[in-house]
Amino acid sequence: MKIAIIGSRTYTNKTQIKNFMFRLKMEHTGVEVVSGGAKDGADKYAKKYALEFGLKYSEFPPQHESHNVHCVLEAYNYGKPYGVGYFHKRNKDLVKYSDKIVAFCKDGEITKGTKSALEYCKKINKKFVILSWVWYLYIHIYKDKMKEEKLTSVKVIDELYKKFREKSIRDDFSLQKLVNRSIDLFVYDEEFAKKIMDYDNLEESGSKY
Repeated sequence: MKIAIIGSRTYTNKTQIKNFMFRLKMEHTGVEVVSGGAKDGADKYAKKYALEFGLKYSEFPPQHESHNVHCVLEAYNYGKPYGVGYFHKRNKDLVKYSDKIVAFCKDGEITKGTKSALEYCKKINKKFVILSWVWYLYIHIYKDKMKEEKLTSVKVIDELYKKFREKSIRDDFSLQKLVNRSIDLFVYDEEFAKKIMDYDNLEESGSKY
């Protein structure tokens, strides 16, 4: 399965991409990570963690750049005079080559290059997903005796998370504390558990949270 990682060159949330790569490695076999080969942003971290986790890695730099060992296209395709059109061609080549596209966007902002790739996905009916900084909360679950580590994720409502961040900074209260203490109360406090299970005020895109 070929998974293309795309996104802004200003994307800096390397932890989210690292966690995503970890899940790919743990939950799937035969994964090939594909990127556009940019030196910064989502492409940079896609390459870094794909190689660190031992995943197969391929890339599609624009053809005015140099060929490298990770390029899918042959060397003669590269080293051409600079041209903006090569960025758009790169996006099309990457989308056509990949099975699925994952776009990492800061606060849901989609840059021109990312938009170009996603529009081509729609044109050829290629599956894609957009991940914002605040869409997913990654939780590490440790089993000390077995020395195992499991990584799972839950979706978090954007606006709700933004409000939490404001309050957590003001009150010096971390997300880790909130998750662990809430789970502890849910498990050991029946009144708290019932209140949580009966709470139904959260709804987004037709789904209950």
